[in-house]
Amino acid sequence: MIVGNITTTSIRSLEPNATYLVGISALCEDQEQDMALDLYGRRENEMAGALRGEVASISARTLEADIKFPYFNANLTQNHSSITKAATLGPTGNYGGEGHFGLNLVGDASIENCNSSVYCCDSYDPLLGALGSCGVADSLVCQEMGESKMFERFTVLSDSLPSFQQSNFRTCGPSLRLTGSHARLRGAVWYARQMNVGEGFDTAFSFRISNPSLRCINLHGVYDRCRSRGADGFAFVIHNSSPSAVGKGGKNMGYGGINNSLAVEFDTYYNYDELEPYDNHVSIHTRGQNFPNSPNQIYSIAHTNCVPDLTDGIIHVR
Repeated sequence: MIVGNITTTSIRSLEPNATYLVGISALCEDQEQDMALDLYGRRENEMAGALRGEVASISARTLEADIKFPYFNANLTQNHSSITKAATLGPTGNYGGEGHFGLNLVGDASIENCNSSVYCCDSYDPLLGALGSCGVADSLVCQEMGESKMFERFTVLSDSLPSFQQSNFRTCGPSLRLTGSHARLRGAVWYARQMNVGEGFDTAFSFRISNPSLRCINLHGVYDRCRSRGADGFAFVIHNSSPSAVGKGGKNMGYGGINNSLAVEFDTYYNYDELEPYDNHVSIHTRGQNFPNSPNQIYSIAHTNCVPDLTDGIIHVR
């Protein structure tokens, strides 16, 4: 593999969670010749008459996955990377930092069991929690705050609490919740570090659409029972907009209106005005780099309704 005069690059076709011994050698070449580089600064061949330096070896181990969230809690949604972006370089030499970046929660998104009226603690001890204590100094539990939206630390010195107070202690997570079960909500969750997706990637996640609306609008046949449907669904989105991006709500499913994006939508509601094929389908939408994305079916590049009921239990996606 040969690269141009760049700071960092990526090596293709490596196995995950494996150790490699990499040899690196400098090339001295005619700088007047044209070098055609790809996205990662790589090129096909060295130039004629190039001088090779001595080989230096580096031992390195690949990650099991570039991004991995086995569960979600307050700690995993915080940024644990460098304080300033200039401290490190990203995989293509762009400033962006390395390591765990956490997640940005936007709009009505939250960690399960936590919202605008509760605050969280990852060191929750069920036994001590029943007594009103986190068990660890300066840690937090999910405790109801009533009408207040302030996030405050608290200390309980008593060895016991009334039963109505004990019921307020709950652990954080282990899931993300894009919106609660109410009308006109929208939320988004973004990984803060920009990733290169130009050469493809593999991702897997599970979701559950719970507590759907009980209102029945569309019957699937004269003698069919009316199923409870969530509205309107959600989408897995790749974009280059901003860490606080969130699209329109309702039929736009939180991605409609985001520029320079591609969305894989999991649609659970039939919007006839958007030319949708069915109330339970998966569709891929994009309007390219310069236009805001849209859930209208004319912008779908592929779709299918040969999928399980998206509102029935836990669904696994790859």
